[in-house]
Amino acid sequence: LFHVLITTLAITYSPDEVQLYLIDFKEGVEFKPYADHVLPHARAVAIESEREFGLSVLKELKTELERRGQMFKDAGAADLTAYRERGGSTLPRIVLIVDEFQVLLGEPDNITKTAGMILEDLARRGRVFGIHLVLGSQSFRGVDVSQAALGQFATRVVLQSPEAEVAFMVNVSPPAPTVT
Repeated sequence: LFHVLITTLAITYSPDEVQLYLIDFKEGVEFKPYADHVLPHARAVAIESEREFGLSVLKELKTELERRGQMFKDAGAADLTAYRERGGSTLPRIVLIVDEFQVLLGEPDNITKTAGMILEDLARRGRVFGIHLVLGSQSFRGVDVSQAALGQFATRVVLQSPEAEVAFMVNVSPPAPTVT
């Protein structure tokens, strides 16, 4: 799914229209092809990523969000489309794709706390400023993700997963166990 998304964005839009940040916390398996073959849309391709690097990318995107917020305010624009219509500088959409994002949020430390706050802010305010998130994980065990944060993701794709995790992702109660 990630490869289809990345490839479709790259063949549909120029690097001036979309920039990709690809972070792979799964031993570099998923995004290695984009590191081996230069993808002009990619601003960062991080394979075998350390949590600290993932946090640094999030901080960079948070700074970009604030910069765009000021630019939009100065231009009197409510969103990216309005900003472009008002003749503002060409701003590409930014798409952050993180594979196995639970690695970033799986430890009870400051990295998890800071990354969680930035991710929630990017999810809440980023769309208006042309910053989008695609987060992938095979498991949510041990990850402190609130339903409020998940509520910022209008589209969720859940593939084969344990029933309790599917229920959490789609915000429904899992069925009660049957007594035999």
